[in-house]
Amino acid sequence: MTVSTVSIACASKSVTATVRVTRRVTFTRLTWSIALLLAFATPLTFAASGPGVLPGDVAVANALHGWFSSWLSGPIAFANVLGRAPVAIVISACVAMLLGYRRWFSEAALVGAAWIAWVGNALLKTLADSPRPTANLVRISENADGLGFPSGHVMGITVLLGALFVIATTRITVRPLRRVAQLGTLAMLVLTGIARIEVGAHWPSDVLGGYLWGTLLLLAIVSVQSNWSTVLSIVGNVVTRMLSARRRVSPTR
Repeated sequence: MTVSTVSIACASKSVTATVRVTRRVTFTRLTWSIALLLAFATPLTFAASGPGVLPGDVAVANALHGWFSSWLSGPIAFANVLGRAPVAIVISACVAMLLGYRRWFSEAALVGAAWIAWVGNALLKTLADSPRPTANLVRISENADGLGFPSGHVMGITVLLGALFVIATTRITVRPLRRVAQLGTLAMLVLTGIARIEVGAHWPSDVLGGYLWGTLLLLAIVSVQSNWSTVLSIVGNVVTRMLSARRRVSPTR
C-alpha cells in the first residue's frame, strides 16, 4: 500500500467521523428544540381547551382588528386563501413534483410531508375542543366553521413555508436571492397569522398554537429525514429491549 493510498484512506475515515459527529450534534439540537417547543405548546393547548377564552385574547384581537386591513387588505385576503388545506396541499404537491424533477428527492419529500400538518391539526383540534371567536366579542368577517385551537391555516403554512425556508437556506447559493427567499417565506408566515386574527376566524392564542405545533412538526420531520439511520437505530434498540423484557417476564412452558 502506497503512502498516497494510506493518506486517502485516513482522510476518508476522518471525513466519515466528522459527518457522523455533525449529524449527532444536529440531531441533539433538533431534539432539544422539539422538547422546548413541546414544553410551551402542551400547557398552551391545555389552557386553551374547552369553551372559555384565554385572558388577553379579546383585547389583543380587538386591538389588531382594522390595524392592518386598511393597507394590507389584498395580502391578507391572499394569505387566507393560501392557508386553506386544499390550496396548500395542492401547492405542496406541485412543488414536491418540481423538486423531484430536479432530482432533489430529499427536499421533495420534505415539502411533500406538509400534508401531515393538517392531519395533526385535526387531531389537536379534537383534543382541545376550543371554539372560534364569536361576534359578541370581536368583529367577524369570515364565517369559518369547526373548532379553533390551533389554527389550521397557521399550522399548515408553518410546515409548508418552513420547509421552503430550509430548502432556500441549503440550496440557493446566491446570497441576495437566498435572503429574498428566506424573508419572503417569513413575511408570508407572519401575515397568515395576522390574517386569521383580522377576519375573526381565530383567537391570538389559536394562532400562537399553530405556530408552535407547526414548528414542532417541521423540526420533527427534518430530524427524522436528516437522521433516518439514527432514528431507525434508536427504534430498533427500543423494540429489541421491549422484546427481551417480554421474554424474561413471560413464563416458561
